[in-house]
Amino acid sequence: MKKLQIQLFFLSFIFLSWQIFPTGAASADDSDWQCGTPELIKSEDISRAPKIAADFQMKDIRPAPQWQVGDQLELYTHIPAGRVRATCKRVGKHAYVFIDNAMSNLVAEADLDDIIDTFDNRTYPQVHAHLGAEWKPGIDMDTRIILLLHDVEGNGSGAGYGGYFSPKDEIPNAPNSNHKEIIYVDVYYPTQKRQALHSTIAHEFTHLMNWFQNGGSSDETWLEEGIASFSEWKIYDYVHWIYVANFFNNPSISLVSSSSEDISYGASFLFLLYLYEKYGGERIIKEIVAQDRRGIAAINFALKKLGYSVRFRDVFNNWTVANLINDTRLSSLYGYDNDKMAKYRIKPNAQIIERNYPARRSGTVDDWAATYVTLRFAQGQAFENPPPTLSIVFDGDSPGIFTAQVIRMGKQGEISVSEIELNAENDGVYHAHDLLADERLTLIFSSSLSGTYRYEAVADVVEMNAGKPMQGGNLNDVPLTLNRPVGSRIRQNLGDSPNSCEFGYGAIYLGNLHLSSNYVSLSIEDDYVYAVGEWGLEIFDISSNPGIPRHISEIPLPGTTEEVSVQNGYAYVAAGEAGLQIIDVRQHQSPQFVTNYRDALTYVHKIQVIGDYAYIADLDAGLQILDISDLENPRLVGGYKPKGKTLALRVSGQYAYLADSEDGFQILDISDRQSPRLLGVSDIAGYDIITSDGYAYLADGDFAILDIRNPNAPKIIAEDIQTPGQIVSLQLQNHYVYAADLQGGLAILDVSDVRKPRVVGRQNTAGQAFDIAVQGDYAYIADGYGGLQTIDISTPNQTQWVNQYDASGFAYAVDVYEGYAYIADGKGGLRVVDVNDPATAALKTQFRIPSSAYDVCVHDGYAYVAAGEAGLLVIDSRNLNEPPPPPFAPVHREETVAQIQTSSPAWGVAAFGNYVYVAADELSVVDISGPENPKTVAVHQIEGYAYKIRVLGNRAYIAALDGGIYILDITEPEKLNVIGHYNTAGIAKAIDVWGNYAYVADSVSGMQIFDISNPQQPKFASVYLTDAETVDIQVSKGYAYLLGRKSLEILSPPELIEQFDNLSWAGGFDVNGKWIYVADGYDLKIFSFDRKAPWAVDDSALENSYTETKSVLRYQLGQNYPNPFNPETWIPYQLAEPGDVTISIYNLKGELIRSIKLGRKEAGSYLSKKKT
Repeated sequence: MKKLQIQLFFLSFIFLSWQIFPTGAASADDSDWQCGTPELIKSEDISRAPKIAADFQMKDIRPAPQWQVGDQLELYTHIPAGRVRATCKRVGKHAYVFIDNAMSNLVAEADLDDIIDTFDNRTYPQVHAHLGAEWKPGIDMDTRIILLLHDVEGNGSGAGYGGYFSPKDEIPNAPNSNHKEIIYVDVYYPTQKRQALHSTIAHEFTHLMNWFQNGGSSDETWLEEGIASFSEWKIYDYVHWIYVANFFNNPSISLVSSSSEDISYGASFLFLLYLYEKYGGERIIKEIVAQDRRGIAAINFALKKLGYSVRFRDVFNNWTVANLINDTRLSSLYGYDNDKMAKYRIKPNAQIIERNYPARRSGTVDDWAATYVTLRFAQGQAFENPPPTLSIVFDGDSPGIFTAQVIRMGKQGEISVSEIELNAENDGVYHAHDLLADERLTLIFSSSLSGTYRYEAVADVVEMNAGKPMQGGNLNDVPLTLNRPVGSRIRQNLGDSPNSCEFGYGAIYLGNLHLSSNYVSLSIEDDYVYAVGEWGLEIFDISSNPGIPRHISEIPLPGTTEEVSVQNGYAYVAAGEAGLQIIDVRQHQSPQFVTNYRDALTYVHKIQVIGDYAYIADLDAGLQILDISDLENPRLVGGYKPKGKTLALRVSGQYAYLADSEDGFQILDISDRQSPRLLGVSDIAGYDIITSDGYAYLADGDFAILDIRNPNAPKIIAEDIQTPGQIVSLQLQNHYVYAADLQGGLAILDVSDVRKPRVVGRQNTAGQAFDIAVQGDYAYIADGYGGLQTIDISTPNQTQWVNQYDASGFAYAVDVYEGYAYIADGKGGLRVVDVNDPATAALKTQFRIPSSAYDVCVHDGYAYVAAGEAGLLVIDSRNLNEPPPPPFAPVHREETVAQIQTSSPAWGVAAFGNYVYVAADELSVVDISGPENPKTVAVHQIEGYAYKIRVLGNRAYIAALDGGIYILDITEPEKLNVIGHYNTAGIAKAIDVWGNYAYVADSVSGMQIFDISNPQQPKFASVYLTDAETVDIQVSKGYAYLLGRKSLEILSPPELIEQFDNLSWAGGFDVNGKWIYVADGYDLKIFSFDRKAPWAVDDSALENSYTETKSVLRYQLGQNYPNPFNPETWIPYQLAEPGDVTISIYNLKGELIRSIKLGRKEAGSYLSKKKT
């Protein structure tokens, strides 16, 4: 008989839900500390805010305070959602302190003084010094932020969330936005949680700062929370040690993918601490924060920028060794410098211990997690009779890159670390020669993507042959082969095409159609504008109407696109780490990739093409000159490396002008391209340079002019010409300089007197003006997520905004109807994509709406859009094949023909017959027999929150978040009748029905299945547990399709048969025949699934397969429910085998509080209150 122990660390506020990633505790008396910011960040569609580049110097603007002591404000709170009337109690240098009037008696005057003094004199300046700055002067044009003390969570105590920052407050058109920089702090903290008060404020202020530094969005959760926790440690020496300890007891959890608090507030802090100690100190952390890049990409860029040759993978591998050894006396890389870390090491109970050989084992490893295996082939700690040679044969199966390290440890503490050399198939062998009896071997396995591994340790010499392990010695007993397991992760595309990738098992990722862009650079040739952004290159036609560019084609590009230069029908793109990309754009409708060049380049930042030569400003390598007379084979002919980072480049005649971060402005003689020669230097640097008639115009955040008529002695003749923003790009036409001024939009300077330039014109833009191109009477602005802006400059001091090609949006849902995919694209409105041939999907048109689009269904030629606060919108989409008035599709159309306002934001919509059903907290039924004159005929209150809806026949099925699922009889739509309800004990996000079963995407447990053969009494049938944050589900032709935020899983009962993990932030999807269309944030991703694969089942299989005993079972402890709870909660769990079950509850000191013996339980899922 197998006895099972399920152990749970008990917190007075348990929170394991996907929706909130709680912060840890420093000690037992702080065990219920929570951070609410991740929940608020994840729940919002955040637009890019104006971002000041890290290299710019921010002006310390400090106007008179807007609010005085005694002033009152009515403010929204977000946890819980509501409003409070608050009074200003203190005004400091950097902050106001407001208190909810209902709670004002809870905070003493001395505590108010302490809060404002500590923030002004410690928290604020140290966050600025160590990490970065917030948005200044901010959305409210006040450099002070508000510290609002209110009853966070409304629980009348300091339990739960200690504080939060809501990005919603930074967005002007967001619902319930305060339009102010606010940090929310629990009003009970000054008295009940004083030891965590200031560190909590530092944590939340770091979120506010990091949101801005990330360009108006959050980072990946692990890094976002890791940086905030690092801030607590750096400023207040405050660490959430409970999660640090938990991580050392379980290091096999993914550093980057897991939402576990042990990762978010334990491992992520440790990784940043290790980076800080070993790779650049404060500089590396501050550089990570300063990047718009997220997660691993931000770390790689920061390492590169600081001159390190290592990248994230190298640091991670070193870190895994340090976590095992943690002794810097052996090597500075093998441990932590912080004295308080001395006692922490990977525990033996967190390792696999091998005590006999030959040893054979297989297992799984999460992405960027570590599996530790210690070989102890004796009763003691090491070998009893070591063989002459011990071979360790490793075989990894992962779409990523495996690392297998071997640590040899002697009795006297001597240590050697080796890495097993793996081939392209992740196979390799290590020979441990001359082992001593007192030695110990530890293996560490990790992978960049989740996968499986197998190893064998045998007392013989095993060799590799032709990339495959040879069988030898004892290997003949069990051949070392691994079949690719069902449901293994996505394979990386190693082929030549960037648009398709086959994964096997009948599933293919066809490609993606990008829906929104972040434009950073422009170039004009003839009547075409070429724009590059994060996604790639896009081409606009301005021949017929220069004021309104018409998007005609695009091509995806690798790397981080920085700048584009076009000459004679070819576009040359500075693609950052991907080098130089050359694109044939002679056929404007169909650009073609020619070649890329990366030799000797590290990060291509600027590009200028003149004749047969391309001049490149590489951040690290400096000036690089390429011969491009043979476009398919560019050739390096010369270069020049200054001391610092090469930020800007301009070539004119025989001279090259550089802006270097250390050497300043430099003039080079390039008449001999093989050997450029330095002539003159001036102590000023910048981001863009243009030259004309012996003068150089420099964008250095401000504006400067240099006299370069004597190239050996350039002189600054005008500088510090300031604008509302930060000047980063320049164009010269006649005697005017047109400047891209980041948050200031367009600035125009009259330079007819070069010694007295002056600003003569300004034009604000919607986003961040990164680059500018000028032709005729128009200036074109690459405005980040603000799109492509067109401004009439025919009268420079009276500019006129003309047009915005709006590239913003965020895809939440998709519905396919008669060959077109209708995408609810957030602020981008409703986009329509022609998918008659999915392989050549293209944007057909776009409908602008007065709000954000969150869901869509199409019925009889009309699109019905759940538009949040705008309620239900009806759009006439019957005439897609009839071109609208010029400038022709794809254009922004406004054809909303009707609107139904709902009492709460509308999130879900479904149509059937003459009715549309709208999920907007309550369920609304709208008569659409006349689509242009819809009428609400019924409204039904739903316990929980009516979120998504499916309608089949005379039944409506509602996913009501924490309210579970509802079944309604809609035979008479005007008289809705709830006939069935089941509380899923989780968060029901979506529902679909097949036969007698309802399938629910539950963001806590994964997929739950219910028998609804008797709709009045739905019965739990089974559960498919997954770590993914599930958001949508569809069932079709014997398959269940389960969509997570970052993954798509396909199941054939009861097996997981395919999984795609290449999603960014999926919101919804639609299965149409063999095609799967995923609304994935800024993209529409298209997959093909061949249902004729060997495991395919007939349509009846689904209905007959899901029973509780036939489910895929594993040992798993689920989310407690309700959450938060008072006075009781229950804990769902699943057993893979029958056995005796005991629930053991511990406090955060590891002390046993209570054991509950549940007796013998059969294999299965125990989810309901009666069963748990």
